[in-house]
Amino acid sequence: MIETGRGSGVDLDALREEVAHVCRIMQTHAGAIELVGVSDGGVVELRFVGMCQGCVARPMTLYGTVIPALMGVPGVTEVRAQGVRISDAAARRAAERLSSSLPATHAFIDALRPR
Repeated sequence: MIETGRGSGVDLDALREEVAHVCRIMQTHAGAIELVGVSDGGVVELRFVGMCQGCVARPMTLYGTVIPALMGVPGVTEVRAQGVRISDAAARRAAERLSSSLPATHAFIDALRPR
């Protein structure tokens, strides 16, 4: 069950659909994400499960796949993941380095959408 703030402007149906889509991609690595909650301000909190739970590449998956996908959902202002510890400086570097590959990532994610 997703706990949401009363004033949350997040489209929960779209969020659930996008999480399910990202999970289908992550299941190729025997992992997934689960929604934990959505705040009044549109902050989405999630956790990694399955093989992703202990994977050292979680920050890259978060910044390269999960965040770009979920930030496209109306009302989402931020995405946080439990258990992913990365400094602000490292997060900025990851975002900068991944930004050039994001169009390809988005194309890959979109290509895997059910039609």
